Amino acid sequence: MFRKLAALRGLPILRLPDTGMPAARLRESPSPGRVSTIEAIARALRLIESEQAAASLEALFAVAVTRAAATGRNVAG
Repeated sequence: MFRKLAALRGLPILRLPDTGMPAARLRESPSPGRVSTIEAIARALRLIESEQAAASLEALFAVAVTRAAATGRNVAG
């Protein structure tokens, strides 16, 4: 996204702290430490808001993964 949108090029690049990966995910990461957008948002919320806000989003994502698996989609993990 950074390379595609010129308006983003002047912004600083931030890195969230590494934490454990969830047991089940919708897809494999392209490399270690890479997470989906929703997982990154949950990690950011944990830093700037609260554990509860992050946990709520992570729980919603877990439901999405469970439902995807129930429909026969291959999930990572």
